[in-house]
Amino acid sequence: MKIIINHLTRMARGKICAAGYDLEKKRHIRPVLHMANLKREHLRSNNGLFSVGSIVDIGTPTDIGNPPEVEDHKFVPAQSKHIKTMTAPDFWRFLNSIAKDKLRTIFGNDLQLIDKDSCGVPPHKGIASLGVYRPIGKMRLYIRPRSVFPSTVRFVIEQPTMKFDFSVTDMRLYDDMFVHPNRNVVMELARKIDRGAPLLLSVGLTREWQGWHWLQVNNIHLADRAVW
Repeated sequence: MKIIINHLTRMARGKICAAGYDLEKKRHIRPVLHMANLKREHLRSNNGLFSVGSIVDIGTPTDIGNPPEVEDHKFVPAQSKHIKTMTAPDFWRFLNSIAKDKLRTIFGNDLQLIDKDSCGVPPHKGIASLGVYRPIGKMRLYIRPRSVFPSTVRFVIEQPTMKFDFSVTDMRLYDDMFVHPNRNVVMELARKIDRGAPLLLSVGLTREWQGWHWLQVNNIHLADRAVW
């Protein structure tokens, strides 16, 4: 199975999550290991499989998905290979071809507002946990400081009737161990967003936490720098 990697996110210290799109079956696929997480060693920068825009052959994975994580497929890295990295224009065209204008088109009608500026899906509900979203409204990227835990990167979308403030787990916006935001990279990207740079968002649902699968921004893709 060949997939185009368009979700690459940080998890716990030194751990990642990768997912991509199967053009043949026209669906997202999340390669997962048995009883373990992917690590930094699986990144293309470390001679591994995954980078944003890469085409990866993950062999013949086993479908283990359950709503909303219908994309989960168990795979064996030793039986997988990196094929190539797409050019930025080709990757941007691909993202546009699968992007949706509404979040409920991606996740289904079980997507609900939580609190005043978050949304998510209840356990065992929803039609997907991954997608590409074409956002509308005023957008802003910022770093939220926290007193006890490390700061986090956040993405705000303001629309006439509502405002969303989502966690951003794009590993490219954090340090090498994916713990602390890389302030220089975040600020550079924030300036581009403030100037209205065209972008698309890889969006996803978290694993269940506090009774919900929370919506987050997995990756930010720029039209003029789709592979970065």
